[in-house]
Amino acid sequence: FLFVFGMDSPILLDETSFDVIIYGTGLVETYLSAALSVAGKKVLHLEENEYYGSSFATHPYKSYTELLNGPGNASRSNAPETLPPNSSLYTLPKRPNMLGNCSSKLFNPNSPTTEPEETANQENQQTAETESKQDALHAEFMKDSRKYNFDVSSTVMWARGKDLSNMVVAGTHRYIEFHCIKQSMCFTEGQVIPAPVTKKDIFRSKDISLVEKRNLMRFVQNVMQEIQESNVEGDKVEDESKDTVECEEDQNISFVEYMQRQNLSPKLQSFILYIVCLCSSATEANELAKTEGMERVHKYQASSGVYGATPFLYPLYGISEINQGYSRLGAVNTGIFILNRAIDSIVLDEQSGNVKGIICDAGQFLEAPTIVTSARYVPNANAQPLASRFIAVTDKLLHEDHSLIHIVVPPDETREKTVFVSQLDASTFVCPTGKYVVHLTCDAHGTAQEDLQRLVEQLLRTGPDSDAEKPNALFQSYFTLMSHTAPEHPSGVILCPEHPRSDTGLEKYLQSAEELFHQIVGDEIEFFPKRPDPNEQHEAEDDIDI
Repeated sequence: FLFVFGMDSPILLDETSFDVIIYGTGLVETYLSAALSVAGKKVLHLEENEYYGSSFATHPYKSYTELLNGPGNASRSNAPETLPPNSSLYTLPKRPNMLGNCSSKLFNPNSPTTEPEETANQENQQTAETESKQDALHAEFMKDSRKYNFDVSSTVMWARGKDLSNMVVAGTHRYIEFHCIKQSMCFTEGQVIPAPVTKKDIFRSKDISLVEKRNLMRFVQNVMQEIQESNVEGDKVEDESKDTVECEEDQNISFVEYMQRQNLSPKLQSFILYIVCLCSSATEANELAKTEGMERVHKYQASSGVYGATPFLYPLYGISEINQGYSRLGAVNTGIFILNRAIDSIVLDEQSGNVKGIICDAGQFLEAPTIVTSARYVPNANAQPLASRFIAVTDKLLHEDHSLIHIVVPPDETREKTVFVSQLDASTFVCPTGKYVVHLTCDAHGTAQEDLQRLVEQLLRTGPDSDAEKPNALFQSYFTLMSHTAPEHPSGVILCPEHPRSDTGLEKYLQSAEELFHQIVGDEIEFFPKRPDPNEQHEAEDDIDI
C-alpha cells in the first residue's frame, strides 16, 4: 500500500492505470474507496487538502480559523503531459468553498466593561485593554491549538447502528475508540433537563406526572412488543380478513395519531417525537408515519444501555477518525492515497464523451474509466444551504451534573427546525481539561446566525452584557455548510450525494456508498465482506495441538 503527501516537488506515480479514481475524502468517498480496495479494485484516492474528511474533517484551532477565512489559494498546476489522442479536457474548479456566512470571535470574560458616564479617554483606554485581553486569549488558543478538535460536521453514532456494526465487519473498529454520551437531555422552558426516555429517567423525572409516567412506560412496551411480533411474523401470509384490513388501516395512520390513541399527553408526544425519534422539524414530526415512528423508538431503545446510559457514541479525537480508519483499510488493501493533490482536469474521449482519466495538478495523466467525486467539483454546480452550524469553546458546563451530553431543542413558535446540541469534554480529546466544546446543528433555513443565535444566547454568555452565570463562550463561530448539485456531468463521472446533517449517525452515507459500489462492480461482489479477526486467528492457532 502507499500513502503519498503532496510536496513542493510533486512525486509522480509509477503506476498510472486504475479501475477507479476517487477525488475528495468525504464519508461516502472514503467508505467507497475502502470497499473497492477490499474487493480487489485498483483505486487511486486524491484529496486537494492536507487533511482527511472534506466536510467531515476535524480541525485543530489554527486550521479551523483559517478554514472560516476561506479555502485558500489553489496551487498552480504543472504543465500536463501529452494527452492520449482524440482527447479533450473537462476542467474542474479549484478549492470550491463548502462553507458560507462564516464568522467568529473571541470573548475574554476578564475584559473591562465600559460604563455610560466614562470619558472618551477612559473608553479608549478600556478598548485598548480589551484588545490586549483578546490578543492574550487568542495566543492561549494558538498555544493549545492541537489540543482542540473541531468537527465541521458533528454527529453522534447509534450504539446499534449499521454504521457501527459495519466497522466491526470491515475491521476498522480496531483503529477507532469511542466514548458513550453520558446523558440525553432536552432544552425546554429555558432549562436543560434530563430527557425522560430511559426507565430510570422516567421514574426520576419531576417534569412529568405519575399518570404520564405510566402511560409512557406502557407506550414504549407496546411499541417494542409490536416490533418484535412483526419481526417474528416476517413474510408470513395473512388471510384477507376484516381484521387484516383494519390492521392495514391502522398502519397507515400518522405516528402522532397513534400516540394520541395511546393516551399520551402533548408533552409526552413532543418528548417522543424530538428526543427519541429525533425529528428535524415540526413538519417532519407531523408527517411521520406510524411504522417509521415505531422503528425509531425501537432503535433508540435497542441502542440504550449497550455501552452506557444513552444510545449514543462519539469517536475520540473527532468524527474524521471514521474517515481515517476506512482510509487505512483501503491503504492496506493496495489503495493509493495522495493528500494535497488536486485534479486539474478530467480527460474525455472527443467522440464518445466518456472518461479516459485525469490530469492531476502535478501534470501527470492518470488513466481510469470511472471518476467518483462530490458535485462541488463539477463546473457551474448549484450551491444550496444544507446546515446551520455553531461551534464554541466554553469554560463551564451547560448542566452542572454532566459534561458529555446530547441535547435536543424542539421547534417553537420562533423556529421550525429542531436544533441538536452536543457538549464534549476533555475525555474525548477535543479540548484541554477545564474547557468544553459545544456544537449546535440544524437544517438551514436562514443564515447560521439567523437560525441559531437566539438559542446560543439562551445557553451561553457571549458578551459582557450577558448573564454571568452562564458558561462563557471564549471562542464562538457560525457558518453555513453548503450542499451542491450538478445535473450535467460527463459519462463515467459518479457524484456522491449529501445528506442532512440533522440525521443522527452515518448510516445514510454508508448506504449511499454501498449503492455506488454495486453501480461500479455489479451485485455479485459483496460490499465489505466480514474480515477475520487477527486475535481470534491467533487464539485458534494456540488451540492446535502440536
